[in-house]
Amino acid sequence: MTATTCKVSPVRAVLLSVASLESARRFYETALGMECLGEVDDVDEPVRALWGLGAGRVRVASMGQPEDPCGRVEIVAWDGCTGRPIRDQRRAFDWGILTLNLRTADIEKALKHLETHGAGIISKTVRYPYRKDIFLYEAMAIGPNQERYTLLQLGETQAHAGHVIGDAVATVGTVVPDTALSKAFYADVLGFKMAFEMDEAGELFAPMLGMAADFRMRMTLFTAGDIWTGKLETIEFSSASEEFTPVSIPRDWRGTGYCMLSFKTDAAARCAGALQQKGYCVEMSAGEIMRPFWGPTRAFVTIAPGGVPLEVITNPGEAS
Repeated sequence: MTATTCKVSPVRAVLLSVASLESARRFYETALGMECLGEVDDVDEPVRALWGLGAGRVRVASMGQPEDPCGRVEIVAWDGCTGRPIRDQRRAFDWGILTLNLRTADIEKALKHLETHGAGIISKTVRYPYRKDIFLYEAMAIGPNQERYTLLQLGETQAHAGHVIGDAVATVGTVVPDTALSKAFYADVLGFKMAFEMDEAGELFAPMLGMAADFRMRMTLFTAGDIWTGKLETIEFSSASEEFTPVSIPRDWRGTGYCMLSFKTDAAARCAGALQQKGYCVEMSAGEIMRPFWGPTRAFVTIAPGGVPLEVITNPGEAS
């Protein structure tokens, strides 16, 4: 670890703003096959202040798989939520958190299953080469809180036991204005490993994203350790034939949709210092806070390239 590099975990959780905790929890349990790993009926003022929430009751449920500490979804219901969507789903090129990638062994069955539980299907399944003689199948859907999902099937359809999805979040996809900037942030400062890069025209992905077939997509996949879940994907869009003006997706708990990414680190203060040294704004908790599903901790919030808010928390007992 250098003076300008800290080390964070894979994506521990994605924070999702919803209008109804009960209905959102039912969707994640029945449609996505996740378990509720905990629920709190209110959130302490220091946590609300760090997250940027106003006065009013805040309820949170943690959804995921018990054996997997990463790739979870924390559903946040705040009294001030209006129910209006944060992101216009017709504009895939806007900066911010775009999609959660979920694995399945039977993508067509998974799409039908999601549709029966109130999800909208954005695109039909597309197939493209992954490795020699292996194809990757992808399709997109949108949930009841305007959250976008990318379903992934690696190889041919297989028989499965249990839920057709029933997994934690494999990858979080974010849209960024500049690939070089995102590499500098996630790799050089936060210590992620660049596992895969792609820079090509997006004909295969155009039907899924609703964009012109000649758009250019530069994608970088970041990993931390050997954990399959909680990977991070940054995407930079451009087009020779279509003019579009991306906008930043604000952290606005009054709307519904993906609001924030949560990571953990062994030393929050040192990590915050590495970010500040590179010119990133950091809002550190005034002292120890009682983070839901985590316990006493020090934490901070910063803004990643593309306007994505990141919460970074430290292990209990390591609040340095």
